[in-house]
Amino acid sequence: MRNAVICIVGLSMTLFAKGPLNQEWDYQGVALSVPVSFEQTNRIVLPSKIVSKVFSKEKNLEIVTNGNQAFIKFSPMVETTKMQMEAEKEAKPQKQEIKYVQTGPTELYLLAEDDVTYSFILVPSKIDAQTITVTHTTIQKKELDYKETHTPFRNTLDALTQKIFSNKRLGGYESEVRHEEVASSTMIDIMHTQTFKGSKLTVFKFELHNKTNKGIEVQERDLMALTDQPIYRIALYYDNEIMEIPPYAKATAIIIVANDEVK
Repeated sequence: MRNAVICIVGLSMTLFAKGPLNQEWDYQGVALSVPVSFEQTNRIVLPSKIVSKVFSKEKNLEIVTNGNQAFIKFSPMVETTKMQMEAEKEAKPQKQEIKYVQTGPTELYLLAEDDVTYSFILVPSKIDAQTITVTHTTIQKKELDYKETHTPFRNTLDALTQKIFSNKRLGGYESEVRHEEVASSTMIDIMHTQTFKGSKLTVFKFELHNKTNKGIEVQERDLMALTDQPIYRIALYYDNEIMEIPPYAKATAIIIVANDEVK
């Protein structure tokens, strides 16, 4: 497998505002400008394992890698104050002070296992330590296509269902937030809230709102009319043990269908 190279180049600018503690970036072939703390340890999380690192030692940069993570810290400078008394022939060190000096442009190359070259721009900033999570949709789609092709179909549907109901991220799936009412009655409203599109499958996510003062039980077959596409699975999540939507409460439903291009 060909090694990937990650290029991180510092900008000649400084940020003094308090930044977010976590950043998420999807690499699309264009260098990403990333503010990082110049006083604290930052963490970069890549989609695949880091195998080596190359950087300029003149930048006082310390880097430790572990798997797909790189921990980055700018080294402090030690300043020694010297004083010379009239009776002494030479000045003697009197005080040492550690200072973090805000540096300029910084270059960093991380070689990873995935077959892509990532480019970043590190901006040393007076902010708290950052955790920077990097994804690559193209690579994840390739992995997803392989999984959806080689994993038993029932297992794929089970994994999708569990992740969506657990609000976990679906790697390789394009997510589109929606807020569209698709059905309504005197008892219940159904809102289409999100669409996840993968390599071969698409998942529609819905919220069901109980408008009554009684519990409502919804069957999977009641939701079949929400799409005219061939359905692989319909699943409901009530978040309770009585398996119904409590009065004036909500439930979640998903419908898994085939993508248009693979029908």
